[in-house]
Amino acid sequence: MTTKTPTLDEIREEKDPIRKEILAAMRPISEGTPLRVPVGAYSVVSLAEEAQVKRHWLNQRHKDLRDRWAFIKDNYLEPHVEPEENERIAELQSKVHDLEQRLSRVQEERDNWKASAQLFIRALNVQEVELGKRDTVIARLNKRLERAADGQLDDLSARRHKRHLPDSK
Repeated sequence: MTTKTPTLDEIREEKDPIRKEILAAMRPISEGTPLRVPVGAYSVVSLAEEAQVKRHWLNQRHKDLRDRWAFIKDNYLEPHVEPEENERIAELQSKVHDLEQRLSRVQEERDNWKASAQLFIRALNVQEVELGKRDTVIARLNKRLERAADGQLDDLSARRHKRHLPDSK
């Protein structure tokens, strides 16, 4: 089985007229000069249209030609790209590169904000603990103040001094 584009001799020697048309259609499509389909249309449908045969001839009767076309398309044909499309592709690739750079900057900024938020949360937790301790001290002082207002100040002072004085027996 020949794998490359059919030669003119191969096309001339073919006896079956349908096969002959299909083989003949492979050449202009692969050379980039088709008559009936757009340049770069490498599908089985395009091959059938270029050969002016129904698609079922390739899909049911001449599967070997369909498989040969698929092999040629996959191994020998370059995807057709118009010159304007090359410029557009280059422009889009540049945009993709710019967007990837922006994405990395945004991700870095996000990570910095996350670290700052975690630090802030830790600081708030420490502040809460310190405020809790302060509230406890304030509550104790308020109780002492209330006792002092009730005249128990001397009592409190006496108790405090007793603790510090050595026991006298």
